[in-house]
Amino acid sequence: MQLVIPENLKPIYVRAKRRGLIELDILLGYVADKYLLSMSAEQVERFKILLQQEDSNIFKWIMGKEPIPAELDNDIWKMVKSFDKDSLIF
Repeated sequence: MQLVIPENLKPIYVRAKRRGLIELDILLGYVADKYLLSMSAEQVERFKILLQQEDSNIFKWIMGKEPIPAELDNDIWKMVKSFDKDSLIF
């Protein structure tokens, strides 16, 4: 089933799925596919802030190489971390 993304969310959806690093395309695209349409306006804003971060930083946070900054450690980050990274094959 194809998701129907409202016009106001399309830039966020595309940014989540087209990062530059395939790993983040998959991971953040998963969050967009699974949660974006049910996010509150506040959650969408927090997701946008996460999407503004450098790919290299997000990757370090995901891999546990560096701690995520406290201001980004929120419900959106929990959505990101809910992805079962053991199922990825790179």
